[in-house]
Amino acid sequence: MDPTQMRRYLAPDCCFRFGNQPEVRDRHAFEQMSTQFYSMLSSISHQIEKSWISNDEHVITRVIVTYRRLDGFELTCPAAGIWRLTNGLISEYDVYVDNSRLFV
Repeated sequence: MDPTQMRRYLAPDCCFRFGNQPEVRDRHAFEQMSTQFYSMLSSISHQIEKSWISNDEHVITRVIVTYRRLDGFELTCPAAGIWRLTNGLISEYDVYVDNSRLFV
């Protein structure tokens, strides 16, 4: 839950889209958005079910993600992520998940 750890994998001008939230562009914006999101959680975990690599440019993963809020409420749901790689770095990062029940 330390978004600064992702910095080394992200292109400087990366584009990050999380569900239906507005996209953010660049490493700094990714870190800010992630830090804000993580501040509402005590933990988050991902169980990778399947991964695909397409032409060394796209990585697609299907996961089961478990979010735990600070008050102990836990939500487990399926999710998918798509990374587009440019020169070995993530230039586009899309997350598809319905975690709307997390903050109801």
